[in-house]
Amino acid sequence: FTEAKYLCDLYYNNAPDAEFECVNVNGDGSPVTLVYVPTHLYYILFEVFKNSMRAVVEQHKGKDLPKIRVTVCQGKEDVTIRISDRGGGFPRSLNEMLFHYMYSTAPKPQRESGSTSAPLAGYGYGLPISRLYARYFQGDLTVESAEGYGTEIYLYLKAVS
Repeated sequence: FTEAKYLCDLYYNNAPDAEFECVNVNGDGSPVTLVYVPTHLYYILFEVFKNSMRAVVEQHKGKDLPKIRVTVCQGKEDVTIRISDRGGGFPRSLNEMLFHYMYSTAPKPQRESGSTSAPLAGYGYGLPISRLYARYFQGDLTVESAEGYGTEIYLYLKAVS
């Protein structure tokens, strides 16, 4: 979250905060635990947070930014990470396009000569690769949107017992 927030702040001079909640529904009171490849989990969350932050900043220009809400829930079968934003969502007709490579809701990034910074978004690889990583390890990544309001990303990761 911190790295995505830093990058968003570089591009927009503003970035939303997040509110985190962890729940273990297995009833034993233990903390949420997860066995996963750290670089893949980092990549997935970094991409999702960048998308959420960009949407929130662009939707709420010049206003107080609503927090991104993150819920981590451990069940018997999966660890589910839900990331909810109030970034305006998108039309349901675009839902299938989100996972096509080279498709992006962000404008195509312009390369400036001499620039060494990477663009925040726009190449269309983030969500497709994130879902591929999740599915490779027996999980999934889904997107639900309320057009005009916001988006929820559900990242399902196989719980290892």
